[in-house]
Amino acid sequence: MTTSISDSSRKPSARHRFLFPVVFIAVLLVVPLLALEGSVRLLGWQTAGDPYLNFGRVRSFFEDVEIEGKAFKKVKARQLYREREVMFSVSKEPDAFRIFCVGGSASAGWPHPGAEIYSTYLEDALIAAYPGRTIEVHNVSAQAYAAYRVRLILEEIAAFEPDLVIIYSGNNEFLEPRRYQTEPRWWDGVAAAADHSRAYGLLRGSPLLAKWLPGSTLQPHAVGGVAFEQWSKIERIPVVLRTDPAQFGKVAAHYQHSVTSMLETLDDIGVPALLMTVPSNLRDWQPHVSIPVDPANHAGRDHLIAGRAALLKDDRAAAIGHFTMAVAASPEHAASHFHLGQALDAVGRYAEAYDSFVRARDLDANPFRALSHFNNIVREVGAGFPKVRLVDLEKAFQAAASPRAPGFDLMLDYVHPTKAGNLLIAQQAFQAIADAGYLGGTLKPFTHSPETDDTGSIYDEGKDDDLQAVLVYIAMMMHQHEMVVRLSDKLIEMPGVMNAMDPEDAYHVKEAREIFGELIELDETELETGMTLPARAALEQRLNLLYKDVFGNYVEYQGRRWQ
Repeated sequence: MTTSISDSSRKPSARHRFLFPVVFIAVLLVVPLLALEGSVRLLGWQTAGDPYLNFGRVRSFFEDVEIEGKAFKKVKARQLYREREVMFSVSKEPDAFRIFCVGGSASAGWPHPGAEIYSTYLEDALIAAYPGRTIEVHNVSAQAYAAYRVRLILEEIAAFEPDLVIIYSGNNEFLEPRRYQTEPRWWDGVAAAADHSRAYGLLRGSPLLAKWLPGSTLQPHAVGGVAFEQWSKIERIPVVLRTDPAQFGKVAAHYQHSVTSMLETLDDIGVPALLMTVPSNLRDWQPHVSIPVDPANHAGRDHLIAGRAALLKDDRAAAIGHFTMAVAASPEHAASHFHLGQALDAVGRYAEAYDSFVRARDLDANPFRALSHFNNIVREVGAGFPKVRLVDLEKAFQAAASPRAPGFDLMLDYVHPTKAGNLLIAQQAFQAIADAGYLGGTLKPFTHSPETDDTGSIYDEGKDDDLQAVLVYIAMMMHQHEMVVRLSDKLIEMPGVMNAMDPEDAYHVKEAREIFGELIELDETELETGMTLPARAALEQRLNLLYKDVFGNYVEYQGRRWQ
């Protein structure tokens, strides 16, 4: 008996009819994507793999150089101080102990010459302690680099046989204008999975998407928003990244991710790290932007003015009373805490002054010093890695400046160490290396033999007119009136310096000295009289013209004020 099968039973079911086009479309999408991913990896193209920001393709920070048949890597990015001729061999000598230093300009020792930075002091001390070993210390730190950029450098140098990496980064986290996604989106899970794809990373950072996502797309090798960084400080613009709690939380989370990623990279290849907290000038550097909790609350402002007037008359007790009331009225106002710290410091109440100075730094609405929260992240993250040794520079600088808070004794400006500060960092790193036994044996004490010039003179940063001129411009940008006057006077009084200086720079220094000196006198008169004088408007107009002449890029800044 033959059984017949009807034609209807041979027709595909509704489920099959639905699955066929889905599978077909999936194949059309997945196969090209896999091919693209394979091609990107075959070409060796690298991406940042940063879940917070888009960078696109990350090219090498170094160029290939051949010397006497031997392959070297040489810094090619200016922000990594290529003028210092930072170079290292691709293949390490068998007995060599190779150290890389990464971080921002403070880690780089800017603006000192290369012979007067902490990494050079450290290398010299290690060579003296281990004359039978080849010691290499390569400082590949970069100006204005936040930790998310430092991580890109570290990931590249990890391939060049480091024996130790020193990480000193944390005060540049608010410099570049950007915006973080703070609200959850339905595709976040898919995007997180896609972050493992290099092709996706290239797409995220492409010029096309950069137009659609300008707030979260940065160039991998060039710090963006330099004009914004300058002019937001000049015009004292509060930074959204600091003042918006949601954005601040993302900045902190991003910093923690960057530090953790660096330590994970080193842990994967078995390389130890010295992880440093970032010290800052607390005593002599005023917070840049102060924001009262309630602008309509005049009590804080009145007590702040009265306290400054009392301090000007050297009535310290009255000043402390008024500043204490100012802080009580506006507890989030950075300047009130700073001036309270000054008054407490003046009467020898150093521990209380230190706490006020720290609070002032942490409340700065346009921060360019490492906040306590970020140094605490360093301490907490470092504790989770057995091969990481914490070098707590913040506490070391506090101890070295004791009983007072660190100021111009250890800092040139807000965060860049003096020569003495660089020596202190080198000593702390040297001791950490000794304690860890990385080089074995009994380590000799830290030694430093100052270099001399052709005349036999030891380097004196106070007589380095180029360095002092740079500091004048920094102080101008950040409204540190007394520092502008002090540094300008030093340059003007140095024999022959003004004549040897570029005429435009010499003019700017003299003009800055005059304007800021008049501003200080005007401030004092207004505090004494309690009146705002008509001369202020004309003086501030002169100052604005000087700013535009010195710093430029004002039009570019105006186009990025969305931050």
